Amino acid sequence: AIGLARPGARTLHSEWSPVNRVDLYGVPGARGGMWGGFGLNPAYEGPVPRALDIQYDAHNGSNVSQIKTPRSLAMLEQHILRTPYLLVEDPRVLVIGVGGGIDILNALYQGAARVTGAELQPITVRLHNTVLSEWTGGQFQRPEVELVAAEGRHFVRSRSQEYDLIQITAVDTFSAQSTGAYLLAESYLYTIEAFDEYLDHLAEDGVFSIVLGDWLYKDELLPSPLAARLAPASILLLCYLGCALGAVLALAGPQGAGAVWVATIVSGLAVAPMFATVLSMAGGRMPITGRATGWFFVGSSVGGMTVPWVVGQLFESAGPTTVFVVALVNLGVGMVMYGVFVLKR
Repeated sequence: AIGLARPGARTLHSEWSPVNRVDLYGVPGARGGMWGGFGLNPAYEGPVPRALDIQYDAHNGSNVSQIKTPRSLAMLEQHILRTPYLLVEDPRVLVIGVGGGIDILNALYQGAARVTGAELQPITVRLHNTVLSEWTGGQFQRPEVELVAAEGRHFVRSRSQEYDLIQITAVDTFSAQSTGAYLLAESYLYTIEAFDEYLDHLAEDGVFSIVLGDWLYKDELLPSPLAARLAPASILLLCYLGCALGAVLALAGPQGAGAVWVATIVSGLAVAPMFATVLSMAGGRMPITGRATGWFFVGSSVGGMTVPWVVGQLFESAGPTTVFVVALVNLGVGMVMYGVFVLKR
């Protein structure tokens, strides 16, 4: 539990749904969360509101800003999230993925005429309308705001209304992927068919704004200097070699905690770009449609659940080195696949 492990963290609400577990918690003195640092003008010296956190499956989450006065969110005047509102006036806004509500609050602060939010997690919608109502100054209960518990793409398809601005901000809640549950609806928000549906519901001269977020995209920064010089196939090969080096260091290198840390860091850095690199390679060979994405996530889910199960079965009898042995076996299979599908092209 990343956030809940912070010193002084206090759980305010915990609840399960068929989607995932939701925890609402507070940390003494916490202000702004990711929105206080992500996309904010470095020269900004004004106030940043206090924040609570909504966390999903004790991993990914979002911040809920405290609203005391109309100027509580003054930081949004110098924030990247303001950009779309410079292009539209009094817009009708659709927010896909409400989370902690920063997009709803931003729309209201920027003068939106109407704001509709579609949120996959019904618990989050209920929290905004009950427990968090006083914290956010009743902003979500304003007459021009509508919160709907619905998967974003399905919601768009079910409505005939047009919007002046469609906003998708950091809905990439890959906590689902980290547990092997790859089939949640977020996986389909970025397909060709989904984009067609969004654009069909965009008014003339409307704006479609996407802000990618979350730890996956932070990890993707690692290969960025190489991506300008190397093809995805070369980057993937470097990833394989890095993982192999980490496993060999763990199995045959010096003993001790320091060596384990080095091996783990090397392996982690090598694994980080793999997901994005494989998708990039696939995109260069075929259209990334909803059907293709679905099969990709099915395969990833099978691997994401099978490999940890194998490690768990062997861990007690063979010890921690099992993790790296299984990793080497996987790398061997991966190198064979690499040779078949990449080198023979």
